[in-house]
Amino acid sequence: MKNIHLKKYTIEEKRRYKLYKRKKTWVVAGITMFSSALLMQMPALADETTTLTLGETTSIHVSPEAKPPEAESETLEPVETPGESAQTQVQATPAPEAEVTPQTSTDTATEADTTQTEPQTDTQADAPVEQPATSGFRKIAAESTVAQANAAEDRSVHVNTVTADNSGTLSSQTAADGSTEYTFTTDNTRSSAGKIGMTFEYAGQNGDTFSMVIKPNAANGGDLGLAANLDATGLPQKTALGDGSYKYTWTITGGAANTNVTVKQTVKPINIFAEELRNSADAYQPYLNSSLNNDTLVSGDNYQISFLINDVPAPTSSNVKLILEKRLNVTGAKVETKADAYVTDGKTNVTVDTNYVYEVTTINDSLLAGTVPAVRGLATVQVPVPENFILDENETSKYLMHTSDPFLNGNLKVSQPGGAGTLIIMTTTSPIVFTNNSAKLSFIGRYTSTQTSGQSEAPSGWVDLGDGKKHYFGAVNIDTGETLDPSAISPEARGFAQKVLPKEDPTVHENYGLIIHYSNSEQSNNVDVTLVSDYNSLKTGSGKSEGDIDPVKRPILANGDSSAPVLYAVGLLANGLTEFTPTYHFEFPEEITTTGITLPLNNVTDDHADFKSYNPAQSGYTVVVTGSDGTKITQRLQAGENYDPLTGQIDHFGEFRTGKKLAAGVRIVAYDVTPDAKYYANAYQNSINGTTNREALNDINSGLINILGHLNSKAQLGQTYKSKIQVESENKRLTTNFQVEVSEPLKLPVQGYGGPESYLGNKEPTTYKPGDTFTLGLETLGTVSKSGTGKNLDAGGVLTGKGNKTTTDLPGHALAVEYGTIKEPIVYLTLPDQTTLTNFKNSDQFYQVTFDKNDKNQVAPQPKITQKQNADGKTVMVLDWTGTGFELKPKMRVLFNLQVVSDAVNGFDTGLSKQDLYVYKKNGVESDLYTADQLKN
Repeated sequence: MKNIHLKKYTIEEKRRYKLYKRKKTWVVAGITMFSSALLMQMPALADETTTLTLGETTSIHVSPEAKPPEAESETLEPVETPGESAQTQVQATPAPEAEVTPQTSTDTATEADTTQTEPQTDTQADAPVEQPATSGFRKIAAESTVAQANAAEDRSVHVNTVTADNSGTLSSQTAADGSTEYTFTTDNTRSSAGKIGMTFEYAGQNGDTFSMVIKPNAANGGDLGLAANLDATGLPQKTALGDGSYKYTWTITGGAANTNVTVKQTVKPINIFAEELRNSADAYQPYLNSSLNNDTLVSGDNYQISFLINDVPAPTSSNVKLILEKRLNVTGAKVETKADAYVTDGKTNVTVDTNYVYEVTTINDSLLAGTVPAVRGLATVQVPVPENFILDENETSKYLMHTSDPFLNGNLKVSQPGGAGTLIIMTTTSPIVFTNNSAKLSFIGRYTSTQTSGQSEAPSGWVDLGDGKKHYFGAVNIDTGETLDPSAISPEARGFAQKVLPKEDPTVHENYGLIIHYSNSEQSNNVDVTLVSDYNSLKTGSGKSEGDIDPVKRPILANGDSSAPVLYAVGLLANGLTEFTPTYHFEFPEEITTTGITLPLNNVTDDHADFKSYNPAQSGYTVVVTGSDGTKITQRLQAGENYDPLTGQIDHFGEFRTGKKLAAGVRIVAYDVTPDAKYYANAYQNSINGTTNREALNDINSGLINILGHLNSKAQLGQTYKSKIQVESENKRLTTNFQVEVSEPLKLPVQGYGGPESYLGNKEPTTYKPGDTFTLGLETLGTVSKSGTGKNLDAGGVLTGKGNKTTTDLPGHALAVEYGTIKEPIVYLTLPDQTTLTNFKNSDQFYQVTFDKNDKNQVAPQPKITQKQNADGKTVMVLDWTGTGFELKPKMRVLFNLQVVSDAVNGFDTGLSKQDLYVYKKNGVESDLYTADQLKN
């Protein structure tokens, strides 16, 4: 009731019921003389005394001092009232959030807050306005006294405010035609930034319409989505006009005749200048099966906003234009390499005749502190290189087409027209994204001789944000050769800084990290752990690292889960100086059953078939399997194939053949896997087949070595079992253990279910009338998981653009997390005041037990039902399943159907409690429910 200025207030009082406090809210207790019982909860200050009079005439009183209203109207917060207001309601229809101010014929609707004039009528000032009683509540968007005198026919509309978030700056100026132009300057066109909002108001009379027409103007076809997606108060009617424009119309209703009112509306903040900030290219089928929008926003793109009053154009002075000014302040660029394992004196060490991956990153100063630039545009960059450095144009082209890092997918053309030691020229062929962690313009190259300084100047170039204007950066203007201002160059700008060592140098060798991929204990997301070691500068054989991964919990699976079979997957991330040949070794204790191995898919059809990995094409792998009887079998496999040594079955993307197998009853103790071709010095492995949802859990990963397996019945609760993982190459060894514990059954979570909402936060109170029914009860949480059907063995579906959609390439899923049960439960329901139990529809019972949707045709046994009274005199219904064998499992509910009694009065409480209650039996007394505090006493 706070902040409501009453224009009229009655001196007549019928029945009064004072507010009393219950559970941090004030509850109105009372009953109208001619209406149904109601529940109303509303916030109130503790030091306020507020009384609500209910009866034939419903009026609102504020005591102890009822002051006359102020001259200025105020925005009224939504309130609940048990009857029609004593004053006439005037509002836009429908306009739940609009601000409405009535005006007399002398009012002028030009200010955000409009002065009210008391109407001259023959009605006695202190007489109550008679309104029919009602049993419902109505949210009031605005409340005011309406003048009864004839009002002038003044109609107007104008914008009050335009606001922007902190991702850009907003400036305004008055155009020649009197309209206002707002320019939004930004270097951040992410969908989460650039939110611009607006408030406007219109003045008119009952039946008048006011329309906002939004016309987008994009020079290069960029997406200006505000026009079609306006989010405004008042629920305006939306109309498409056919030329890309949209009209939004509000109508005033509910006002008295010949009375002007002013209505304020709000256009909620939305990103009106957003670009698709992913680097795009034509789809590279079948690996990239979607094309992206190449349209780019440019400076000058705008929205023209005009208004109509009763479909007649309003004066141009009410029009508004929202204009984009897109910027990117590039202060230089830097060259970095992924061969960064061995650095001395600030220089990375490399060797000759070995390709390395390099990245050129633009350095972008933020327009505003605390924000990160992100815009689309074009660029050309010239990269000075050291003597005897040559671009591998063929490998670069394949890398840029097929790799997801840096997501350029063929949008970048790289050349070295002058040959070794001359400028590398990098040119984008379609818009890419410039940000601090993207648009890394990559190339692959090598040194042909140690006769080089390994040094070069920083890159120079230009960016074009789509409007054809080149913004130059670096030391020189690459088009004219003119020297640019050196003070504008970022101190972070740098070129090559390397030391080139001969191949035979003892410090030249490989380096890599070991990636272990698996699903977490809770079966909610995937985890990637990378085990790395410092670069050892000598080929001593001591470049090894050992460490264990934190244990992960897994259920015991007697027969395994063929549809979600992955125990873990392994890959490498290399940053050393030379190529290398890794051998992978996996060991398994007798408590872990492994059912096969699936090899990386990458490089099946060309050098970079799996675009998320950077690795050479593999003609095949050699897999040596060790059995528990000491025997060894050797099997040749192709990339992407699955092999089960227990049966000898080999899955070649849904085509099966039989290979070597272990003797019957012999379990798999170890795998040793060696690829045919050496890995690149900067090789890395990743997956295309996984997804970001629960289908990625325990799924086959296309770019990794997948170990299939599970805990068997020999595993014991409380024990940890280790599967050894080791990768060894010419000069390196990494070792770890994948640790597995038996997952214990989790405590079954139980919580209340159903019941009315109280007035907390922004929630509306729930209101019931006599005779209404509602449901109370409890529900169990947890998850119910079931094994999928079919065999998920490979990732070959990606080869045909059908990842996770073939007979042997299926989605993964969460393994069943075991929850404990509540055996033979006893359920107590304390019946709320003024309610009674009633049977569910089409049932002869007042309770129901529901099961998880996967547990079909389940029926709960009949409990023993008793009725008693608790210590507070409340009626308690007891449902006792003792001796029936019934159990509460995850995703179940026990529900009760309640009905409000016919003679109910306001203010009944449903009795929902967050407290834990305990069953306690006193000597000679039946058991009852008590709180912890009651038991202490």
